[in-house]
Amino acid sequence: MHRDIKPENILIDSIEDNCIKLTDFGFASFFKEKEKLKEVMGSPLYMAPELVSNLEYDSKVDVWSSGVVAFTMLCGKPPFFGKNKEEVYSCIKFQKLEEAYPREIEKVISNKAKDFLSKVLCKDPEKRLSAIDALQHPWLVNLESSDVSVSDKELGGVV
Repeated sequence: MHRDIKPENILIDSIEDNCIKLTDFGFASFFKEKEKLKEVMGSPLYMAPELVSNLEYDSKVDVWSSGVVAFTMLCGKPPFFGKNKEEVYSCIKFQKLEEAYPREIEKVISNKAKDFLSKVLCKDPEKRLSAIDALQHPWLVNLESSDVSVSDKELGGVV
């Protein structure tokens, strides 16, 4: 498990081959299936609720972080943020995902993308998609340009 997935740790290797690389394995850990870890680490904006609540966790923390990256790419801002770490943690634990969408963006994101985000940013890790299930989600399997393309006109001039 990586435990620090964030845009700064994702590199594009080849646009032609759709190849990206994950870097910075300083917090990474090998673990056995069904094993839970307790050590809190990662970047606050990308940490899963179980991490910020100091609970045991598994590899689904990486699914959460990937969801935060996807949300940020689609909306131009992270879903849960604040002025300081305590505010960020409070939003991660208590704010509803629906409240995180910017009004001008929420209207143009496809229902498939919203469904994906709701399942990877599910606060309950038992209900959160696994990495394998996330990769099989219809939004990723049948990704269409209309799912991610937002025009200036659709945003009402807000870019």
